Amino acid sequence: MVGQMVHRGPDDDGFYDTATVHLGMRRLSIVDLENGQQPKTSADGQIVVLFNGEIYNHVELRTELEAAGCRFESHSDTEVLVHGYLTWGLAMLDRLVGMFAISLYDRRSGELILIRDRLGKKPIYYLDEPGLFAYASEYPVLASLLPDGEQYLDRSSLAWYFSQKTTPADRAIDTRIKKVPPGHLLRVSSTGAVVAERWWSIAAGRVAVGASEAAIVDDIEQLLTSAVKLRMRADTEVGAFLSGGIDSSLCVALASRCTDKPLKTYCLIYDQEINHKGADRRWANSIAERYGTRHREILLTPAILVEDLPRIIRHYGQPNSAVLSNWFISKEMGKELKVALSGDGADELFGSYYLHRAAAAVAALEAGDDALLARIPAGEAEFARTHRGQPHALLADAFAIFSDEEMQRLAPTLGASSREMLQARERDLATQHVVDRALEFDCRNLLVDQILNYSDTLSMAHSLEVRTPFLDHRLVDYMFSVPADLKMRPGETKRLLKQVAARYLPEELITRPKEGFVEPAVYWIGDALRDFCRAHLLASGFNRLGLLDASYVRALVERFDRDKDFTTGKKVWNLLVFAIWEAQLPASSVS
Repeated sequence: MVGQMVHRGPDDDGFYDTATVHLGMRRLSIVDLENGQQPKTSADGQIVVLFNGEIYNHVELRTELEAAGCRFESHSDTEVLVHGYLTWGLAMLDRLVGMFAISLYDRRSGELILIRDRLGKKPIYYLDEPGLFAYASEYPVLASLLPDGEQYLDRSSLAWYFSQKTTPADRAIDTRIKKVPPGHLLRVSSTGAVVAERWWSIAAGRVAVGASEAAIVDDIEQLLTSAVKLRMRADTEVGAFLSGGIDSSLCVALASRCTDKPLKTYCLIYDQEINHKGADRRWANSIAERYGTRHREILLTPAILVEDLPRIIRHYGQPNSAVLSNWFISKEMGKELKVALSGDGADELFGSYYLHRAAAAVAALEAGDDALLARIPAGEAEFARTHRGQPHALLADAFAIFSDEEMQRLAPTLGASSREMLQARERDLATQHVVDRALEFDCRNLLVDQILNYSDTLSMAHSLEVRTPFLDHRLVDYMFSVPADLKMRPGETKRLLKQVAARYLPEELITRPKEGFVEPAVYWIGDALRDFCRAHLLASGFNRLGLLDASYVRALVERFDRDKDFTTGKKVWNLLVFAIWEAQLPASSVS
């Protein structure tokens, strides 16, 4: 198992064994390069810890623990977890600032505890079979332990894929493999009993916020500055993604103040204009010049994508048609760095996407302020009026790759409803205001299922650790305590973050229209990759599992060939990734 994950930690490995418990890990050396080996064991040998991720405030925690009488043998954050658990028990978790998947074996009780961080930045897959409990950071590692068989296909997860591009945050494409949800821990007793517990969740009003909007903006700046400063801690160089948007540009601006040498920054570019990517490229260069970074542009072409696409899908081990571009930029960054900052999470936290804007418009309608709707495009205003009062799950389903109605045509025998799964997730929301609910929904679903999933998987494939300052839980707690009407208003996205950004970035960058990232493959399969796409979806070998209506798929491909409609293109891209994944299944998996 450890041998399959060398890419996640090429610097070292570590093992712990008893007659019934076997623990192993790969290490990417970032903190305490000389003495940070894992697992770390307490002095009496009763507590064994290994983990994936970083505890950013380990220096402060170490000081507190030393004052309480703890003696340390290293400067690693792993040893802080050992002493923290012995001193505070699981109450230690409330003190951690970081991203982590922790494995803690307590020999005193014979209990193994698996802990996933609050927002789900680091994954934990597990299987609980008779006589075997196993876990890993990646799906293929566990899948390799199991006998193949189509009967284990998780049909609900596949329905979620056709709707939401990935498998759900708590399940996998194989019914035998699960994921520990964000903010949860798993207790595995000495008898093999497995119990899940939630230890953190998003909650409104958890912390006090500034008394005025100006004070709130000051607080956000302080929290984000602290988050960036902590994430610059490493005994190796830290770089940054720089796309040219507000989020990554602000991270670069703040990070540049935390280092005495030029920050390395990286931007993915294409050899053709796609969704105004050229403007992003120009702004990335402008910010790099403004803050004196050592900037590199990394080119992605259709030929490069096609060459690596099967490998990417095999690396996931599951169908995933969300953003794949991180693979290519991480491949180059990983040659020069071990750590990079990313602007991920800002959209979900501060409000940016279409459904966030629709929620702000609905809030204006409910407040009786129709005049505010004049600030937004007519289509968005009409969408808000039409869907006012409807459950958020129905709005999300309206933007699914395949709606439930389309799924009945695409996969009539699948018998699973993504809409019902969306509704179940909506019932789990803790907030009440329509804007807060839209943001919370995406923080707990889109962010986890897609963004953090591909960010971790595709970067760690190239031994690159990605850190996300916007998802510091202190900032998340703060933002969900800010009154919703200050976060977004019709025509004003990220209004609080933009006030912070105005202190560091050019006004033209802040006020320019948000284009949003669009996977270039959706364009390319209708042009340069047309033949590649058709060869997979219209070939006789397609649909080995027999789950799809081949005539419906053919009709979609032909329609996209004719009109190049982007919405249809997303469906075709989703099907293409599924086709390549399906073709990679072992022959014994297909009946």
